[in-house]
Amino acid sequence: MNMQKVDFTVRFALQGAEPRGALFSPSEIAEVENLVNKEAAAIEDLRAKSEATITEELRAKGEAAIKREFQAKKNLAFLELPYAYEPQYGKTVFGETFSQTLEEIKKAAKIIRSGPNHFVHIGIGGSALGAITLINALGDSRSEAKIYVPDNVDPDWIAEIMRQLDLRRTYMNVVSKSGDTVETISTFAILWEKMRTESGLSEEELKQRVFITTNQEKGALAELRKSKGFKPLDLPDVVHGRFSVFSPMGLMTAAVAGVDIGGLLQGARQADQETAQFPFMENPARQLAALHYLGQTKKRISDLILLPYSNRLRTVADWYSQLVAESLGKQGQGITPVKALGVTDQHSQLQLYNDGPKNKLIILFSIRKHAETIYIPESIGDNVSYDYLSENKTLNELFKAECEATEISLYQNGVPSCHFKLAEVNAFNMGYLLTVLEKTVCILGRLLGVNAFDQPGVEESKKYARAMLGKEGEEYKRLRQMVEKFSG
Repeated sequence: MNMQKVDFTVRFALQGAEPRGALFSPSEIAEVENLVNKEAAAIEDLRAKSEATITEELRAKGEAAIKREFQAKKNLAFLELPYAYEPQYGKTVFGETFSQTLEEIKKAAKIIRSGPNHFVHIGIGGSALGAITLINALGDSRSEAKIYVPDNVDPDWIAEIMRQLDLRRTYMNVVSKSGDTVETISTFAILWEKMRTESGLSEEELKQRVFITTNQEKGALAELRKSKGFKPLDLPDVVHGRFSVFSPMGLMTAAVAGVDIGGLLQGARQADQETAQFPFMENPARQLAALHYLGQTKKRISDLILLPYSNRLRTVADWYSQLVAESLGKQGQGITPVKALGVTDQHSQLQLYNDGPKNKLIILFSIRKHAETIYIPESIGDNVSYDYLSENKTLNELFKAECEATEISLYQNGVPSCHFKLAEVNAFNMGYLLTVLEKTVCILGRLLGVNAFDQPGVEESKKYARAMLGKEGEEYKRLRQMVEKFSG
């Protein structure tokens, strides 16, 4: 079996089986196939165009149209990340210095992994979920280094992490694309103060253990790393946080976890190239975008159930939830992601999926070959009710049967689903899978007519929080007055 392989099936939605048939009509599928192909081709066309070409093509429409197209091209720059570390690919979107970053990451990670050190990745949202996903799926459990990712400001949790840290062996990677994320800066300030005052190491020694991953020019973190001399890792300003898994944000922590970074980026490149070239019925990004769009426009589907049959893939659901919600939930549109875990949630949620409101699309994720094979003991057959399990059966077979049975039952109850099947969980396949999901969301943004790269609803909440905490300025004074009306 080729272990570098991710299959995607839509047979229980776009193709169907006897006697029910496809859950969408041939005319609906043909219509959305044309729309998806058009928008996917437009994305690849825009990526290939130079700014000079864009200017020439849109000159008659005016400066505003040209600026919009420039911004649309910049929004897609994250798709060049898997190429940016390898000079032979000739991608220069991020400049020459960015191609040197991977060696710096590998060198630092090797030092951190060389002993029982502690590594703290401080970030939130898109500045943490990609790293968490890679660590959970691919991290080397044999490593002496222990990784913490405090992606929340729960004081009890932060206190517990601090109690576990050996401050003389602690390293940090502080990640914020804007450089002004208040949760990240607050957590960093707390941990840095503890290291500075309690580790017994000099401040100069400690500075060599702190990486600041942010944009080069603006924000408090960019200023801090310049003034204090912390070790810099750059996040390209054109890359949005939730699309930054293949940037130094994700790669630094993944490297510390022992992830094969080269394989990860290779899988991402192959997915990018195949989803740009392959026809619709062989193209997972286009098919998934079509299924999303058909569900939302033809069946009033409002809930997206992410159902990995693998504990190692469970955080893919966390990562994709943010990608879908924050990118597409705008202008009264979007789909609500719900994270589940097979087999566990067959016993808590499957009843609702099959027999509740028909407003759900299910994405299953599974593994063909697990790292371990565990046999069920033959003694289980002493109970006649379980004699079918006694003939050399494994947990692997049970897990697979449960997954396939769920998929069939969903179909029989008219619930559309699709299925990503990884040959095994390895770096190549994870790079491939995450890239397919990223490109799916890009296509969906165009289909739905929303900007998949901003998050105005998040920014509004952040402003209210700053106002409540006493930030100065006329805007925050006005917001404080508004907030006070809601205070109990």
